[in-house]
Amino acid sequence: MRTYDQKVNREYMEVAAKAVAAAARSAPHTTGSLDLVINILSSEEIETIQKTVAQMFMLDPEKAVVYDGMLTIGARVTHSDTHWDCGACGFSTCAALNQAAKAERDKNPSGPRPTGPSCNWKVLDWNISLDYAAAMATQLGLQTRVQDIQGVIALSQGLAGDVDVCTTVPLTAEKRNPLFGGRFDNASKEELKVRRAQAEDAFRRIFPTSMDLDMLDLFVAAFGLKLSPNLGSISDP
Repeated sequence: MRTYDQKVNREYMEVAAKAVAAAARSAPHTTGSLDLVINILSSEEIETIQKTVAQMFMLDPEKAVVYDGMLTIGARVTHSDTHWDCGACGFSTCAALNQAAKAERDKNPSGPRPTGPSCNWKVLDWNISLDYAAAMATQLGLQTRVQDIQGVIALSQGLAGDVDVCTTVPLTAEKRNPLFGGRFDNASKEELKVRRAQAEDAFRRIFPTSMDLDMLDLFVAAFGLKLSPNLGSISDP
C-alpha cells in the first residue's frame, strides 16, 4: 500500500506535465508548420513567476499561489511560410508580412523577438495547442486554465525560449480550484472594496491609455463583485 502524499503528487505531476505537452504538440493545426516551443517549469521557476504576479497586483508575494506544475507554451508567429496571401494579417501577401516583421526585428536584433505583425493562421494554431493542453490537463483530473499574464512574465524572464508569444498552463491537484476560487469565497464587503481598488490600480498600470469599465468588470469578476447588467448574465456562476 502506498499513501497518496506530496511525494506521489510530485511524481504524478511530472508525468502529467509531459502528457499535457504531448497533447499541445500533437494538436491539429491549419498550417502544419507552427514553430512551437514547450517548457516544463521547475517549482523554483513557478514560484518566481507567481511572486512577480503578486507584486504586479500589490499582493503579498509570500502568499502567492505556487502550482504543482506549470508549462510555458510559446510559438513563433511573425513569419509566414504558407504562401497563402490571404490578407488576414493586414498585408496583401505573406512576403510583405515577413518583410515588415524582419524590419521590426532589425531595429533591435539583440532584443526580444517582435510581437507583430503576425500570421493569423499561426496564431490560430498556437491557440489550438493551448486548447488541447488544457483539455488534456482536465482529462488527467487536474485543475487548470491558460494564463496570459504569467506567459508574458515567463517570456520576459527568459523562461519561454525564443518565441514571439507565450502563455502558461498551470497544473494543480486540489478540490478547491485556486484559479477560480476567488469568485466563491466569503470575503467581507471591506475586503471586496480593497480588491476592487487593487484591480483598478493594476488595470490602469497595465492599460494606461484606456479604462474600459465593462472590461474591468470582467477583469474583477473573479473577486465576486457585482457586474454590469449587460455582463452579469454571461459571467455570473
